[in-house]
Amino acid sequence: MDLLFGKSKKNKNNDLKIIAKPNKGLKQRRKSLESPTDIIYSKCCCCGTNIPVKSDINKFKCGICHVTTILIYDEELVTNVDKDLVCSSENLNRIIKNCLSTVKKQQIYDKNEKYNALEPISRYVSDCFHSYQVLERSFLPNGKRMNSHSLVDFEDVNKFYALLMKLPTRRPFYRMLCACNDLLKKPGKALNHIRWLLIIWEIPFIRYCLTTKVYSKFDSPEIRAVSYELSKRCICYISNTSRTDKYSEYIYCLKYMDSDIFLSNVEKINLYITYQLTRIMCHAIKRNSIKERKGDPMVNTNNTQAPTGTISVPTTTNNFERTVPLARNSNTNILTNDDFSPASEPLIEDLWNISPEEIKTIEFDRDGKSLRPKGFKFKTSQYEHNWYIRSACKLMLIINLANTKRGNNPMGTSRNVQLSASKFYNTMLDFLDNKQDFEVWRGLDVGSRLSLLLTEWSAPQKQNNSTRFSFCNYPFLLSLGIKISIMEYETKRIMEYQAEKAFLSSLDKGKTIEVYFKIKIRRDHITHDSLKAIKEHQGDLLKSLRIEFINEPGIDAGGLRKEWFILLTKSLFSPTTGLFDHIKDSRLCWFPIVASSKSKEKVQSQEEYYYLLGVVIALAMFNGNILDLSFPKALYKKMCNETLTFADYTELYPETASNLLKMLEYSKDDFNDVFCLTFETTYHNKLTANNKGSKKSKGSNTVTVELCKNGSNIPVTQSNKSDYVKLWIDFYLTKSVAASFERFMDGFSRVFSNCKSIGLFNSEELERLLCGDDEHTKYDFQMLRSVTKYQGGFTNETSVVNWFWEILEDWDYKMQATGISTLTFKISRLGARDNNDLPIAHTCFNELCIWEYSSKEKLENKLMLAVTESEGFGFR
Repeated sequence: MDLLFGKSKKNKNNDLKIIAKPNKGLKQRRKSLESPTDIIYSKCCCCGTNIPVKSDINKFKCGICHVTTILIYDEELVTNVDKDLVCSSENLNRIIKNCLSTVKKQQIYDKNEKYNALEPISRYVSDCFHSYQVLERSFLPNGKRMNSHSLVDFEDVNKFYALLMKLPTRRPFYRMLCACNDLLKKPGKALNHIRWLLIIWEIPFIRYCLTTKVYSKFDSPEIRAVSYELSKRCICYISNTSRTDKYSEYIYCLKYMDSDIFLSNVEKINLYITYQLTRIMCHAIKRNSIKERKGDPMVNTNNTQAPTGTISVPTTTNNFERTVPLARNSNTNILTNDDFSPASEPLIEDLWNISPEEIKTIEFDRDGKSLRPKGFKFKTSQYEHNWYIRSACKLMLIINLANTKRGNNPMGTSRNVQLSASKFYNTMLDFLDNKQDFEVWRGLDVGSRLSLLLTEWSAPQKQNNSTRFSFCNYPFLLSLGIKISIMEYETKRIMEYQAEKAFLSSLDKGKTIEVYFKIKIRRDHITHDSLKAIKEHQGDLLKSLRIEFINEPGIDAGGLRKEWFILLTKSLFSPTTGLFDHIKDSRLCWFPIVASSKSKEKVQSQEEYYYLLGVVIALAMFNGNILDLSFPKALYKKMCNETLTFADYTELYPETASNLLKMLEYSKDDFNDVFCLTFETTYHNKLTANNKGSKKSKGSNTVTVELCKNGSNIPVTQSNKSDYVKLWIDFYLTKSVAASFERFMDGFSRVFSNCKSIGLFNSEELERLLCGDDEHTKYDFQMLRSVTKYQGGFTNETSVVNWFWEILEDWDYKMQATGISTLTFKISRLGARDNNDLPIAHTCFNELCIWEYSSKEKLENKLMLAVTESEGFGFR
């Protein structure tokens, strides 16, 4: 009431009298509501906040990021810039030598006089970095070669900064940072360009300020503070490049950027995201500490002095941040001074230098020095409106899109290789409340990752962007473990819904309806029975899977299902089925090549099996099983709609790829005479009928197909050989297998059509999810042995038990994987005497039954035979 009507007073009769006296701010708000036509919504050029401003103003300052956005650029305000001024390491080195020579000749020892003697260095760097025009014409790659892949000569840029950091004083370097900060706070027309931003982005302390390590004598709170200002504004401006015509130019630069510099960009942004998340965590921990202190009678809550171990946060002084004690505002019940000074607090340093797994085990004291984040999870409310994180994620999206285009040139070098998916992971997101974040994302209709860049552009000017932020929008930041957890959460919900639906339907119809998807099969007819069961129960595919082998006792607690997947995929991939071509050079499987419509008719009888395979692979993922598949990476890329490259073809057909590469590298004038090629290809055809559009050699089963229209009459030359290779790859990996792959994807999509979490995985992660991680070479048998239980007289010290673990340790990884899939947790003794029978594995109950064999050699032979040759289930 005091806020709205001013103070309240009492009269002589002790009655309450309200003085209606609106404050000045309320009057202004009412006035703005009475004349809405004078207000327009303009977006901040940095953080992207929609701000209501008067329609007749030329510029405004954002209250969120403190950047001035110029709406109407006044040419008269442009300062005169020396058109001959250029920034380069060569010019800087010359000025430094002249200044140091003056100091030496004049034998200047006074500190202030030294600073004056080095003033030309400070003046030079300040003039250069105060003007984006100067930076735009500086550090040009390779002289002024316009067809260079790079926008900036990064080698010269890094040399320039290294020279500044070798000076006996930090003043020039600090002046340069201040000049950059002034330029970034009022960019104006500079945002129509990008090179100047990339030059500033390479300043070393933009990365150093986000860590706690002291890197050089130049390290100081002032330099860290201004570097942090540069980092957050550079990230915002570069991420907004997608709105300008410089976007394609930046993507092209990232595509051909050296791997070291490209990786450095990824790491810097991830450091920045980690730092922002650490701030959120520290705020949450501090709130918990204050709540505990208020409830502790031993703590004097009236004491206004900051508690021991208080987190320091920055306040603004001279446009930079300095640390002050963190205090709580009693009126608003929130923490004031929201920004942390980078790496200024020991608690932040502790959280920074340890892994998420270690954080979970930390014990924290009650004196405020440390706290234990029991079950801490990042809630969406803590980060969805955080413009620091939003801008960094958007920039990482652009870099991730560029990464998918790297390394596509078959004649390229290792300087621009594509980074693996794990390089983009941010381990701090392991603390994400992934269920909540997924639910936010699941409510969005996000098509492709590129659509995220378009969403903001298409938003109405007078409205805030209604798209809620979610880290699932940027899945490349999430580790594989988090994505698997999200998928398990969604699939479990789907299975529970299907079971509940079946139960309610059974009550409504008065008959029994299975809550599980049960498949009854004969072991000798596994493919036929499985296909029949899947065709007859299309509506049950999303239920929890249960397998029953006819005439075999067994309760499916996971082992029967695993056995079914192994046997079925083994049957489908058998060379006798003819479903796949087994490439001898690579030892991989691929769809049979079909070049024309008439040939496709020949494989229609097999299309049901491709559909079955798609369903089986989807069911394995849906139910959390790993398969032993021999597909190339091209399959998983096609499943994720990713671009296929020459490397994908090389993996499948290494010998042919080597010959194509030799052709691409051949540069002599007699190219046509040496190769004598046309735009055609010849392949081995298993079908006997002639194909329309192809010609079959007499007396053989090879078929020649045109790679393009009238390809038989188009010779391959030096100028078009790259096009020839692209068409070649497209034929063997896409066009010739289109029908089979389409049916395969029909089966896969039948299961995952309503499961959005599958969209979080890229091709690399999809392969690891389905086939496991090939990076491991050994299992941790010490951990497995520590949780194993023994029955029937066996103990951990029994000779047969010791032999068993020694045998498993000595087996290679393939044998370990084959055996360990069924040998876990429990070992039982079948008899007290030696026996010639094989061990028995009750996979339903994760139990292995072993006879008390007379020797280690006999035990190993029996285990080897049981693992490689036996199948079937039974109770004992």
